[in-house]
Amino acid sequence: MLDYNPCKRCTSTQALKMTYFYNKPGPSLGSALPKPGAPSEVLKEQEHAKASRKRKMLDEPSGHLSKKLVF
Repeated sequence: MLDYNPCKRCTSTQALKMTYFYNKPGPSLGSALPKPGAPSEVLKEQEHAKASRKRKMLDEPSGHLSKKLVF
């Protein structure tokens, strides 16, 4: 299929009949696809993910101690 010599190359019809282009299993039915989440649910999930990342950053021990600033 990727031959440099155009005389030895297969045609597009022959290429499309090759096993590489067969898609098994077939596509899912529309009723079997997951439903998109409501926008409010998506926002809640994003906020929850952000909060959990913050908690992880705060819970991780840092290698240095905080110093008190004296003015």
